[in-house]
Amino acid sequence: MLHVTTGHKNFLPISLALLASILVACSGGDGDSIVLDLPGIQPLSNGFHYEGWMAADGEYVSLDKFNASADGTLVTTEGEMIKAGAFEIASGDALGIDDITSVMVSIEPAGDSDGVPSDTRFLAGDIVDGVASLVVGHPGAIGDTFESANGFYILATPTDGHLRTNENAGIWFRRAVDQLEPDPRGLYLPELPDGWLYEGYVDIEGMPVTSGKFWDPWDIDFAAPYSGPADMNTTDIFDVMLDEYVSVVVQGDDGIELFTGPEGWKMFQKDGLDLDLFFHGPPEPGEDYLLNAPPGLTFPVDLNGLPIYVTIEPDPDDSPAPFGLKTLVGTVPDNAVSHHTYILDPGFKTFLTGTATLN
Repeated sequence: MLHVTTGHKNFLPISLALLASILVACSGGDGDSIVLDLPGIQPLSNGFHYEGWMAADGEYVSLDKFNASADGTLVTTEGEMIKAGAFEIASGDALGIDDITSVMVSIEPAGDSDGVPSDTRFLAGDIVDGVASLVVGHPGAIGDTFESANGFYILATPTDGHLRTNENAGIWFRRAVDQLEPDPRGLYLPELPDGWLYEGYVDIEGMPVTSGKFWDPWDIDFAAPYSGPADMNTTDIFDVMLDEYVSVVVQGDDGIELFTGPEGWKMFQKDGLDLDLFFHGPPEPGEDYLLNAPPGLTFPVDLNGLPIYVTIEPDPDDSPAPFGLKTLVGTVPDNAVSHHTYILDPGFKTFLTGTATLN
């Protein structure tokens, strides 16, 4: 039995076990930890979550899974606040605080339990004097700063069959082609690692509306939810004959074949073939906002004056909403005209950054 002075010469018997528990409770624990500070990090939905990792020599050990509240506070996957953003390094972990050379934050899908980082590696940084600056440009994350990203776009609606009434309802990430500018390519973006895709957006009446996800900025995107088809009753047939964006699909002996441009028109004219003629966009990412408007919106829509941007999205993605990495940004001019080249600006200065501090 140990006696502790609690006043002026008053003594109370306290057991050693009780004293130890009091001291631990008062100290709050003195184990090693890593404190993550990620101001502005956005919540993930549908069971997706972040996971912190400490690393050394290519070996990753999980700190824990976490998410963010609406105000950017770090929380557990059950929604409880993580005090001071501190993640304890367990005594049995394969890496101790003196072993750690870098810290990484990944995005993990719902139900993840494999104990290894996904391909969607968001932020990373090397430990220097006990602190890591977490950025997307670290080789352990996306691996590019995107400072050299640049882009161009035009307004046009190639999928409506040459109607001239809705040209400002479509946006395509390419340049207007003429004798002075024969190269149509509009996006100059680095190749993304596995786990990420690009996606274009336009904010229409405050609602982000996708133009499609893509991996190759010089190729078509993966969806066309709002584009044509054109009404052939309103299409100038002489335009069709010369249109590089007209196509027909033919079921041949060796499977489906696609004929585009003048070859597509010739195939469409052949006797005895019951073919559908359709219009598609140019071979770059983009979208015509003509049909199937999301609830609350009306298409066709005039895009003049609206924000436009290209994001970097997790793949798989937790939500159709934009992720917070806007690599290119711009606003369609109020007096924009169709088939004219407009410029997108780099957006890397808005990228989330953070720190990991060893305690």
